Amino acid sequence: MFSFGLNRPRDLSVPILLFALLANALGHSFLLILMPVLGRNLGFGDVQTGLLIGLSALMLTLSGPAWGIISDRKGRKPVLFIALVSAGAFPVLLAFLLEANDRYVITGTITYGILLLLRLIQVSVTGGLMPSAQALLADRTDQQERAKGMGMMGAAFGLGSILGGMIAWQSGSSLAHESLYLIAFLIIGSAIALHLHLKEPQRGTRQEINQQRKFAYWVRLWPYLAVTVIGLTVYSILYQVIPLRLQDEFGFAADASVKKSGLIMMLTLAAMILIQGIVIRRLNWHPQTFLKVGGIIAVISMSFSAWAPSADILMSAVILLGISLGLIIPGNLAALSLTVDPDFQARAAGINTVAQGIGMAAGPILGSSLHQLSPAGPFLFAAGLFALLILLSFCQPANR
Repeated sequence: MFSFGLNRPRDLSVPILLFALLANALGHSFLLILMPVLGRNLGFGDVQTGLLIGLSALMLTLSGPAWGIISDRKGRKPVLFIALVSAGAFPVLLAFLLEANDRYVITGTITYGILLLLRLIQVSVTGGLMPSAQALLADRTDQQERAKGMGMMGAAFGLGSILGGMIAWQSGSSLAHESLYLIAFLIIGSAIALHLHLKEPQRGTRQEINQQRKFAYWVRLWPYLAVTVIGLTVYSILYQVIPLRLQDEFGFAADASVKKSGLIMMLTLAAMILIQGIVIRRLNWHPQTFLKVGGIIAVISMSFSAWAPSADILMSAVILLGISLGLIIPGNLAALSLTVDPDFQARAAGINTVAQGIGMAAGPILGSSLHQLSPAGPFLFAAGLFALLILLSFCQPANR
């Protein structure tokens, strides 16, 4: 049972929340992998499908801060329930839409318009999930347990992403309807279970966040937001440049480079999950210690990646990055959480989602540009960013 040291052996809300996050990540990963194929089957152009995915990611990022404010004011329970029900309803609606298109009830153009509208509405509502989940884990953990709680959240999301990829790989587009209904069942079922078991934490009277207090929070939060941008920038750089480097430097054919890069990133994610879900629970480090140690490992990883003489050595070096991110991400989330008061937890988490979006958007652009200069360039740049991260960990204020 995930009591996190708070003597709550019968409190099921945390394990249910972790399962809900896993189910949501499973559905998100499944849709991301399947949408390009489904788009072509439905008659969409590749650019149209890319626009749908990109606008959805942007809306998800921008809605986070607003839902963070609502969660801090109205509570975690209603925001989590609404977000999960929305996430679970979309696969069902998508399945109905696919069925209508298959029966020629609606045209491809109408299908695209409806799908885009539904997806944008869904992600704008689901944007409250991660800020509220992070805030709930902050409510349920003390200072010593905070990094462990954030690590379990990251592990649940990562494991769900892997399972979603496996379902997409096994089912393909031929079993899309059945997979969508299964995903919807898992998400909505977890939403109902969480709603039944979750009790809002007791808090004192909420203080209004005045402008002076908001400014003080921004001053304290910026190093953690910068760490988020660095971590997500590097992670998205790797997705962009590893297949390119496998082709340009190691002579892989296009199909082989895609398969090899997919294996590399899957093993990197698995290493991250292992660290977040198991190793961190055994370490009683201060959050800044996770950042420093993770940053040092990341610099070593990216330096070895830059000068890797073979694809297998490159793979080993990048997997090492997964270990470092498994320390950095929960350490940073814990430090950010401990920096603010209980009535600002979801807002801080929502602001952090914007930093995540910035990193995910900047990485591919930087990666492809640097690769044109040198195949080693993106990795050396990443090593420099992680050196900056280590400096930021020393600049961060001591948590209260």
